[in-house]
Amino acid sequence: MLIPTAPAKEFEKYGFKKCKGSYGKNGCYYLCIAHGVKMLFVSDICFDINDWKDDDPRIHKNANCRYRDVRDAYDIVYELIIAGMLKSEFVEENPNRLISCEEKLPDEPYPCIVIFNGCQFHKIFSTDKQGGRNK
Repeated sequence: MLIPTAPAKEFEKYGFKKCKGSYGKNGCYYLCIAHGVKMLFVSDICFDINDWKDDDPRIHKNANCRYRDVRDAYDIVYELIIAGMLKSEFVEENPNRLISCEEKLPDEPYPCIVIFNGCQFHKIFSTDKQGGRNK
């Protein structure tokens, strides 16, 4: 999971707007992304990517969205990571950790998380009919 490394108010520099209602009173911010119809949500302790729904109580009637922006949510998340605004919660444990799934694969399909240089990747391994592994 990604977590913010700066106070949520700092995300205003990247186009985030304070949420409406009690969410805004508690320091939560959002950014709607037209390309992919997603909403980025951030507080001082949480970052999340949600589907953008018109009835979301956190979003203003005239949503904070740059409709001409061709980036999708993942492009913006990448930029926030590069800018040092977000990090993986798993990096604190061991920043150079690399998990090898190859040695631990059972005969059943097995999801695996690989962390390399602080970046998290998900790999799904499955078995074919003859018992061989597919990647």
